[in-house]
Amino acid sequence: MIIAVVNLKGGVGKTTTAVHLAAGLHSPDSPVVLIDADPQASALTWAENADTPWETISLAIKSLDRRIGRYMRTAGAVHAIIDTPPGDLSITKGALLAADLIVIPLQPTGADVAQMAETADFVDAVRRETGAPAVVLLTRMVKGTVAARTIRETLEPFGLPILTAEVPQAQAVGMVYGQPVNDLGHYATVLEELKEVAAA
Repeated sequence: MIIAVVNLKGGVGKTTTAVHLAAGLHSPDSPVVLIDADPQASALTWAENADTPWETISLAIKSLDRRIGRYMRTAGAVHAIIDTPPGDLSITKGALLAADLIVIPLQPTGADVAQMAETADFVDAVRRETGAPAVVLLTRMVKGTVAARTIRETLEPFGLPILTAEVPQAQAVGMVYGQPVNDLGHYATVLEELKEVAAA
């Protein structure tokens, strides 16, 4: 399975999501390769600092869809997670064309929702070619806030399914960068739901 983690806006939790999904899917019998398609190479830096057990490759190229199979075979990988850059349409399109499943992390702020239309339209345009399912993952959620209560209704016009599982604005998530992922936390529930979406 190839999962592309996509949002044309930065700072929404793409790299954190990609690394946690890699940690959750990787096992000796089911190896993962994490493709860092962001020129900033945040996922690669994380992997190097944490000495992750899966392979992480920096591959910020627009022909990702044509080359990812070769890298998966070289790594002996069953799954690939693609961490995409903000704002780069050509690289993001390559990731979307390669994906079996598209995850769009989104935090419930006015700025993020305002820029969601560009991401949703772009994802929908590519999905017409591939048919891959796409879902929104709500990140950095703070219970009890107006944003947390209204975000699902606010996103309805975009027509994309929203995962039931959410990632809260937990201090641990913010501080885990560069550290080994020993506890998936809420991402364990996210991953189980994603497996259900992929199997549907």
